[in-house]
Formats: sequence, structure tokens, C-alpha cells
Amino acid sequence: MVGGCDHRTGTSDEQQHHRRLEDWLRTHFDVEGIVHRWSGEPFEPVDGLPMIGAAPGKQNVYIATGLSGVGLTWGTAAASLLADIMVGNVSRLGRHLSPSRSGLSNVSQWIKEQATTTSNYAEHLLPTDPIRAGEMTSGEGMTGSLDGKHVAYCVDHDGCEHRLDPICPHKGGVLHWNAAEQTWDCPVHGGRFAADGQRIYGPPESNMKSID
Repeated sequence: MVGGCDHRTGTSDEQQHHRRLEDWLRTHFDVEGIVHRWSGEPFEPVDGLPMIGAAPGKQNVYIATGLSGVGLTWGTAAASLLADIMVGNVSRLGRHLSPSRSGLSNVSQWIKEQATTTSNYAEHLLPTDPIRAGEMTSGEGMTGSLDGKHVAYCVDHDGCEHRLDPICPHKGGVLHWNAAEQTWDCPVHGGRFAADGQRIYGPPESNMKSID
């Protein structure tokens, strides 16, 4: 099993990253074939450290999140750290991992992430490319203009067409089609939806809206 080519959800061609991984794999190992391909989402704070401790603005609520894909390590550490916090012990790590910290130790990375979010929101105002629905084949999708509307359009692997509102129901990001996973992905907060608009996971609490 090989992993890598990390990137922000919904911002690039997922299939391109799969090809890069396969090229690396075949360069270093004698591989007969690829059995499965998939992607996951490790949520990573801008300063690279997880958030473990008391939830800001809450009483008797403790969280462990932003484990950056190494949950077996940080999850174990979080269990010990949270236990210490609950009984009033002071930990040397507590200040560095506190969910209340500013997270601005890496200002350049913070600015880069905010620029991606701002760029996505700008898509609400920018002209959209026309969708040629009749020319799309199974597994293809895109966000664009169709019959005078801003639409998220795709044809799933069963040949069914889906016309959906491209605006994420969480915080209004513009969803992008992920051909590798056959999902609609939100670059703003990482929400992911199935081809038919059903919520898969992430911050959104509802499905995408259908467009008749």
C-alpha cells in the first residue's frame, strides 16, 4: 500500500495524483497490478499541530481533532492529555495543542489557505463554462451553466444524470467534481457528496439540493 500526493480537497485533479503515485510505485517495485485506489481526508490545522484540549467557549467539553492522518499516535497521546486536563494536572504540551491557540505561527500558510477559500467564493460571481450535457459520458461531471442556471451536473457510472445546486449547504462553497472518487467535493471545508448529492461526510449536515 502506498500513499502520498497530499492536496487540499476539491482543488485539483484526483486522477492526476493517482497516476503520480502509480508511477512512483512502479519505479520502485515490481508491481503486477493495482487492486484499489482511494482518497481520504486528514484534517490538518494550519500550524501542523492537532487541537487537543478544552473546546473554546464550552464548559466540560473536550476535543481531539486535526490529527493529520496519524490518529494512532496523536489519538493515544490525546487520551492521556485529556485525562490530565480533566483532573487539573498541567501538561507541557497543553499550551501548544490547545484548541484556543491562534494557529498563526505559520502566517504564510494561513494566507495561502485563505486565498484558496476566497478564490472559491469568487466563483459565485465569475462567468461559468457551458455544460454540454449531451456530450458527457458515464463518470464525467462538472460545475457550470446549463439551461441558464448554475448547475453541478454529472452522469454516474450507471448512466443516470444528476442536476444539482453546486453550492455547498454548509458555508456556501462552490462544489467541484471529483472523477476519481465520483463525488462532489467542497474546497472550503472539505465536505463531500455522492454523485446524486447525498452527503457522505464533512461539516455539511444536509444533502445537495436537486434542480428539476
